[in-house]
Amino acid sequence: MFTKWFPLILICCFSFYVSAEMSEEQQTKLIQTWTEMNQNILGAESEVLHEYLTQEILDSESRQSLFDLFFKDHAFTINLGYNLEYHIFYSSIDQNKMVRFAASMAASALKQYWEAAQAHQQKECMALPFLETIFNKSNDTIRTSITEGINDTLKEQPLDLNPYLSIGSDYAVEAKREAIQSCITLGVFLTAGESVNWLQLPKATAEVFEHTGVWFFVGALHSKEHIDTLKSLFVAIPLSVHGVVALYLLEFTGVTSKELALRVPGTMLNIPFINMEVLRETIGVSDSPLIKTIPEFTAMLLEHLSAVVHTRQYQLRPDLYQRIYRFFSLMKIIPDPMLPSLFPQHFHLVTPEERMNYLGYLWLLNSHYLLEWGITEVELMQARPLMFTLLLEADVWSGLEDTTSLFLANTEGKLLLEKTALRRTGPPGSMYVNGIAFSGRIYQYDMEDLAGYFHD
Repeated sequence: MFTKWFPLILICCFSFYVSAEMSEEQQTKLIQTWTEMNQNILGAESEVLHEYLTQEILDSESRQSLFDLFFKDHAFTINLGYNLEYHIFYSSIDQNKMVRFAASMAASALKQYWEAAQAHQQKECMALPFLETIFNKSNDTIRTSITEGINDTLKEQPLDLNPYLSIGSDYAVEAKREAIQSCITLGVFLTAGESVNWLQLPKATAEVFEHTGVWFFVGALHSKEHIDTLKSLFVAIPLSVHGVVALYLLEFTGVTSKELALRVPGTMLNIPFINMEVLRETIGVSDSPLIKTIPEFTAMLLEHLSAVVHTRQYQLRPDLYQRIYRFFSLMKIIPDPMLPSLFPQHFHLVTPEERMNYLGYLWLLNSHYLLEWGITEVELMQARPLMFTLLLEADVWSGLEDTTSLFLANTEGKLLLEKTALRRTGPPGSMYVNGIAFSGRIYQYDMEDLAGYFHD
């Protein structure tokens, strides 16, 4: 363990790193303060830190040099995170200055962690939970300052995570886990197209994130066709609807993302590797689906995405969940002859959630075909429960907007998108979709007799 005087020796040896505007004595006091914050919970504002940030003695480059000096011999601790958080939310220091300083300090600790990863790859980097905590507690203004602070550190020296995230990496599972967690944590401060500024990544991982904002671990196994499929899916379906943060290849570490105990602000999907030459015959309503086969990899992803989207939308919109549940409960009491034709024969035994997940899979395969078929059946046979089911599905993909998404999965495995308008009716808080624009006109239906069952 280093004594409290060791920082003075370091500063004497490396004083050329820091600005001449800051005296050696000031540098010593500042590093001693950081050391104390790293070791103990202060429970009060640091006068040294207050003076330093108020007077802005160091420019960004010189401050970074001092951070580098400090973290060569100190790991970021829980205590340091607690003390920085206290100064952000409870001290008299200008909050944006304090946030930018703290974020830059955490990013410096993370940079040093990866530069010395071989020495401590079994340990967790505590700078990451700190960044996650202040993100969760912050508004947009503070988050902008966090981003600026991280950028101060990483814009010139991005983290090289390529060795840890590449296929064939012989690093320990713990090191791979921290590399994945580093991407996920930093990713909340990035927008698609910016990861290259902070992170050096395998090409496929970077490419998918740049286009979609979704992390892909590990992409090196996958072909260009796999990557194109992923990009088309996650560009067509917005993050606000699917909530997927990352895709994780089981073959990468041999354990699931749940077993890695990752902290994810959304959903992380475990997906297997499937060759794009493996095809699936699609099963559609009636005997004439417009698509005969699609890659199994695409079909598997569509099934996963349908389940994820429905689960997320039920959580965000409990009224929609209740509407669906009551509708299918009603159909058990008053069966509709056309409704079963939407589903395989055994689906009369499954839950409303499973039925809608399957319908969502069909919606992704070919929404146009479903709507054309449903509208025709309504006109021919007054099959309104069947059409109402399709309108429920359209509502799921709307994200409560006045438009929804129509999809088509082509034979290459790419997902094509078209937006179309919806019509809603009903009392506030219980509005439901009763109309949709399709083929150049709006189809709107009187669903009051059905909708009446949805109100207590």
